[in-house]
Amino acid sequence: YYFSNGSVHLGNYKNGERHGKGTFFWENGNRYVGEYLDGGRTGEGTMYWVGGTTYKGGYLKNKAEGKGTTSFSSGNKYVGNYKNGKRNGKGTFFWASGDRYVGDYLNDERSGEGTFYWNDGEKYEGGYKADKRNGFGTYFHKNGDKFIGYWLNGLRNGEGILFNKKGKIKEQGIWE
Repeated sequence: YYFSNGSVHLGNYKNGERHGKGTFFWENGNRYVGEYLDGGRTGEGTMYWVGGTTYKGGYLKNKAEGKGTTSFSSGNKYVGNYKNGKRNGKGTFFWASGDRYVGDYLNDERSGEGTFYWNDGEKYEGGYKADKRNGFGTYFHKNGDKFIGYWLNGLRNGEGILFNKKGKIKEQGIWE
């Protein structure tokens, strides 16, 4: 079916609505290949954006839902759960730089428990809120030092202990 705006749908219809398998081409070059239910993208499908980003996974009412993978044109990649079109639940985000986050998401942000691995060997395990380290966590420095304590908005905040690589206390106290 050809739309007046230049978009095209090739696939099945039921009661005048896209239904079953189909391919939709937007006038801007974006493309969706997958399942439809009552006119909307629902089921399994793949979305291809002109800039090179792709999403492959579940859909519900035109939004990413359930398990899916987004491969960004930048080389970054997310593999995990979606709800209402946003990263929600467990997932892994891979940066092109080699950094990686494995953990909980809420509304597209790191939130809950997770582990961030930097490509230089540093690592953080602990709480996140609004995409930043928050709550209790452990930061492993590449020189072998380890900080165990509390974080607020990505910074050490509250009680904590910094250990050297041999496990001896280097510093302890309240960070602000």
